[in-house]
Amino acid sequence: MVKKYNGELAQVVFAGKLLEESVFFQPSRHYGINKMTGKEEFMKNLCPAWADRVLYNEKLSDLFRHDSFCASGLYYGLVAEKKFVGQHKPVALHATICLK
Repeated sequence: MVKKYNGELAQVVFAGKLLEESVFFQPSRHYGINKMTGKEEFMKNLCPAWADRVLYNEKLSDLFRHDSFCASGLYYGLVAEKKFVGQHKPVALHATICLK
């Protein structure tokens, strides 16, 4: 769904100049604390958005290890997914890079 409505990045990303891992995480912003329940939720007055992204070029993609020998694998997602850290949750890409 992110790529379907990705107007700002579509021209660059989908032209093959930049790449992005598949997005399987919740929007990275606009979070707030519900004063009644004390729980984190999306703010009602702002549209949830995937505002933070990690993009990389094809040369770097070739260095990512996507094999069974890589213990850490590849992670692309929210930092502090289960904690309230503010209106905005940072996004991280963690990958093992094979240096030849």
